Amino acid sequence: MEARASSILHVEDNPGDIRLVQELLAEAQAPFEISCADRLETTFDLLSREDFDLLLLDLQLPDSRGVSTVETIHSQAPGTPIVLLTGSGDESLVEAALSAGALDYLPKRDLETNLLLRVLTHALERAALIAEEREARFEAQASNARLAFLREVDLRLLHASGYESTLEAVVQLLVPRLADWCGIDIFEPEGVVRSGAAAHGERPRWSLTLDGPGDGTTEDARLRGVLSVLRTGRSQLYPGSALAASDPLLDSRLHRLLDDVGLSSAIVTPLELRGRQLGAMTLVLTKSGRWYGEEEVTLAEDFARRSSLAIDSARTADEIAELRHAKHAVDALSDGVVVLDGAGVIRLWNPAAEAITGLTAESVLSRRADRAIPDWEAFAASATSPASPLAAGSCGRTVLTFPGPGNGQLVDRSGSAPTVEAPEPRDSGTVADPHVLTMDEESRKRVLEKWSSRSK
Repeated sequence: MEARASSILHVEDNPGDIRLVQELLAEAQAPFEISCADRLETTFDLLSREDFDLLLLDLQLPDSRGVSTVETIHSQAPGTPIVLLTGSGDESLVEAALSAGALDYLPKRDLETNLLLRVLTHALERAALIAEEREARFEAQASNARLAFLREVDLRLLHASGYESTLEAVVQLLVPRLADWCGIDIFEPEGVVRSGAAAHGERPRWSLTLDGPGDGTTEDARLRGVLSVLRTGRSQLYPGSALAASDPLLDSRLHRLLDDVGLSSAIVTPLELRGRQLGAMTLVLTKSGRWYGEEEVTLAEDFARRSSLAIDSARTADEIAELRHAKHAVDALSDGVVVLDGAGVIRLWNPAAEAITGLTAESVLSRRADRAIPDWEAFAASATSPASPLAAGSCGRTVLTFPGPGNGQLVDRSGSAPTVEAPEPRDSGTVADPHVLTMDEESRKRVLEKWSSRSK
């Protein structure tokens, strides 16, 4: 494959010098394409319309002279290498020009084919090395910034307390640093996608939000992207108007809306942990002058992995706290409560069940009910179950209750008041015994359902 010719802008107001340079390069059959400018104003015009590999510059121009010429060009095109081609014999001027950003110089009196070719070639090679070093420094700085950001993420999420607080911490970390708007959708165990936390810098004038009103068109589009990510488990990058163009189902209203708000790009990435889908995270850039690319997708995925662990841990901690509360309430019931798993093994045997049957929890737990309880069939027939179907039914669990002497009351078995709130004083002015608290039927069912769906 033939190498691309290097483009050179020769800035010179002397037609004779321009012609000489062109003749020397043609004689050497050098792979250079030459453009010319006779003054600084023309140079800026060409630089604004085209990228050049090198500038061959005379310091004495009609509209600029001396070192200021190099300084001005270098400020306008800092990445373009400059070689001086000067007729001045002032060495101090040349040194000052080199200090101002020029890479090399060539006196006009020494101009000949081999020397010109060698100086231009070396300048291009040096410029390539400088560009590589600059890119390496930029990548190192960007990598350090990413690592610092992810360390901050780990620290913030570590100190977030509770499930909802963790969701809020996740979106607040992303806005405005990585997104102008961010939202989280959580995949619930029942198969429902629930909108979680959302954050934004300036409130967007559109309906792509989890917490604001809208006509639903944009939100429907976003949720289709979320569901696609949940199905495939792969991140989606939407550059600019592709967010609308990628979905043929979107109508002209959405296209007009996206154009109006200046959506630049968006990322939808899955929240998953050990192959289990937790939900998806949506990051959006609008008119902030930023765009997402593959590097941002990689960073978003790294962020999502950390967030998934924190979200799952927080949700588990909240569920454990709820489970402990439910267990305490079940233990305090005056009715006996028994929970069997799908194999008929006893998983819960509360203190009231011990008192009613005379069988200790230690003697029956983790055993099949028909083996642990004498005359099991008659025993089960005498039990009552909550009237409403239990969520645990789908998990193969069965809950049996046996009326005790308290008729569903909460009884303190520890010598101190239970953690359930005591009822309000009766109209007569008397206060119920704080050690025997009444639970209404609906509350009792909720406690039993909570325990049956969580206990193992």
